[in-house]
Amino acid sequence: MKLTLDPMPVLRDHAAHKVNQHFNALAHDNLHRDHAHAHKRLHAAAIMTLDEAPSAEFKTEASLRGVSVDEFARNVLTKPNHAARRELSRQRLLLRVAAISIPAELELLTSDIAAAIAKMEPI
Repeated sequence: MKLTLDPMPVLRDHAAHKVNQHFNALAHDNLHRDHAHAHKRLHAAAIMTLDEAPSAEFKTEASLRGVSVDEFARNVLTKPNHAARRELSRQRLLLRVAAISIPAELELLTSDIAAAIAKMEPI
Protein backbone atom coordinates (compact mmCIF):
# COMPACT_ATOMS: atom_id res chain seq x y z
CA MET A 1 0.00 0.00 0.00
CA LYS A 2 1.34 3.41 -1.01
CA LEU A 3 0.56 6.37 1.21
CA THR A 4 0.64 9.83 -0.33
CA LEU A 5 0.63 12.86 1.94
CA ASP A 6 -0.46 16.25 0.71
CA PRO A 7 1.84 18.96 2.10
CA MET A 8 -0.49 21.79 1.09
CA PRO A 9 -2.68 21.97 4.22
CA VAL A 10 0.38 22.49 6.43
CA LEU A 11 1.96 24.89 3.94
CA ARG A 12 -1.29 26.88 3.72
CA ASP A 13 -1.50 27.07 7.52
CA HIS A 14 2.09 28.33 7.66
CA ALA A 15 1.40 30.90 4.91
CA ALA A 16 -1.77 32.10 6.68
CA HIS A 17 0.28 32.52 9.86
CA LYS A 18 2.82 34.65 7.95
CA VAL A 19 0.01 36.79 6.50
CA ASN A 20 -1.49 37.27 9.97
CA GLN A 21 1.93 38.17 11.44
CA HIS A 22 2.40 40.80 8.73
CA PHE A 23 -0.96 42.41 9.44
CA ASN A 24 -0.45 42.18 13.21
CA ALA A 25 2.74 44.19 12.79
CA LEU A 26 0.91 46.78 10.69
CA ALA A 27 -1.87 47.02 13.28
CA HIS A 28 0.68 47.44 16.06
CA ASP A 29 2.47 50.20 14.16
CA ASN A 30 -0.82 52.06 13.59
CA LEU A 31 -2.62 51.33 16.85
CA HIS A 32 -2.77 54.86 18.23
CA ARG A 33 -3.75 56.42 14.92
CA ASP A 34 -6.40 53.78 14.18
CA HIS A 35 -7.92 54.22 17.63
CA ALA A 36 -7.91 58.03 17.35
CA HIS A 37 -9.46 57.94 13.87
CA ALA A 38 -12.15 55.47 14.94
CA HIS A 39 -13.03 57.64 17.92
CA LYS A 40 -13.16 60.77 15.74
CA ARG A 41 -15.37 59.01 13.16
CA LEU A 42 -17.85 57.95 15.85
CA HIS A 43 -17.83 61.42 17.41
CA ALA A 44 -18.18 63.15 14.03
CA ALA A 45 -21.15 60.94 13.10
CA ALA A 46 -22.83 61.73 16.42
CA ILE A 47 -22.21 65.46 15.91
CA MET A 48 -23.66 65.36 12.39
CA THR A 49 -26.82 63.58 13.58
CA LEU A 50 -27.10 65.99 16.52
CA ASP A 51 -26.89 63.06 18.94
CA GLU A 52 -23.85 64.52 20.68
CA ALA A 53 -22.33 67.92 21.31
CA PRO A 54 -18.75 68.32 20.12
CA SER A 55 -16.12 67.58 22.74
CA ALA A 56 -13.56 70.19 23.72
CA GLU A 57 -10.87 68.13 21.93
CA PHE A 58 -12.92 67.98 18.73
CA LYS A 59 -13.55 71.74 18.85
CA THR A 60 -9.86 72.40 19.47
CA GLU A 61 -8.76 70.25 16.55
CA ALA A 62 -11.28 71.95 14.26
CA SER A 63 -9.92 75.31 15.40
CA LEU A 64 -6.32 74.19 14.85
CA ARG A 65 -7.28 73.23 11.30
CA GLY A 66 -9.06 76.55 10.76
CA VAL A 67 -12.48 75.03 10.04
CA SER A 68 -15.84 74.93 11.75
CA VAL A 69 -16.80 71.94 13.88
CA ASP A 70 -19.38 70.85 11.29
CA GLU A 71 -16.85 71.13 8.45
CA PHE A 72 -14.29 69.16 10.47
CA ALA A 73 -16.90 66.48 11.22
CA ARG A 74 -17.71 66.20 7.49
CA ASN A 75 -13.99 65.97 6.67
CA VAL A 76 -13.46 63.24 9.26
CA LEU A 77 -16.36 61.23 7.84
CA THR A 78 -14.97 61.38 4.29
CA LYS A 79 -11.55 59.98 5.24
CA PRO A 80 -10.88 56.32 4.52
CA ASN A 81 -10.97 53.80 7.32
CA HIS A 82 -7.44 52.42 7.07
CA ALA A 83 -7.99 49.71 9.68
CA ALA A 84 -11.00 48.38 7.76
CA ARG A 85 -9.03 48.48 4.50
CA ARG A 86 -6.15 46.56 6.08
CA GLU A 87 -8.58 43.94 7.38
CA LEU A 88 -10.15 43.56 3.94
CA SER A 89 -6.68 43.16 2.41
CA ARG A 90 -5.84 40.54 5.05
CA GLN A 91 -9.01 38.60 4.28
CA ARG A 92 -8.36 38.77 0.54
CA LEU A 93 -4.82 37.42 1.02
CA LEU A 94 -6.04 34.63 3.29
CA LEU A 95 -8.56 33.61 0.62
CA ARG A 96 -5.73 33.58 -1.95
CA VAL A 97 -3.65 31.42 0.38
CA ALA A 98 -6.57 28.98 0.75
CA ALA A 99 -6.95 28.73 -3.02
CA ILE A 100 -3.28 28.13 -3.88
CA SER A 101 -2.42 24.54 -4.74
CA ILE A 102 1.28 24.88 -5.63
CA PRO A 103 3.93 25.25 -2.90
CA ALA A 104 6.04 27.64 -4.98
CA GLU A 105 3.08 30.02 -5.33
CA LEU A 106 2.64 30.09 -1.55
CA GLU A 107 6.35 30.80 -1.12
CA LEU A 108 6.18 33.61 -3.67
CA LEU A 109 3.19 35.21 -1.96
CA THR A 110 4.64 34.98 1.56
CA SER A 111 8.17 36.00 0.60
CA ASP A 112 6.99 39.58 0.05
CA ILE A 113 3.53 40.14 1.49
CA ALA A 114 3.74 43.90 0.97
CA ALA A 115 4.27 43.31 -2.76
CA ALA A 116 1.35 40.86 -2.83
CA ILE A 117 -0.86 43.52 -1.24
CA ALA A 118 0.33 46.12 -3.74
CA LYS A 119 -0.57 43.82 -6.65
CA MET A 120 -4.17 43.42 -5.47
CA GLU A 121 -6.87 45.50 -7.12
CA PRO A 122 -7.60 48.70 -5.19
CA ILE A 123 -10.40 48.54 -2.67
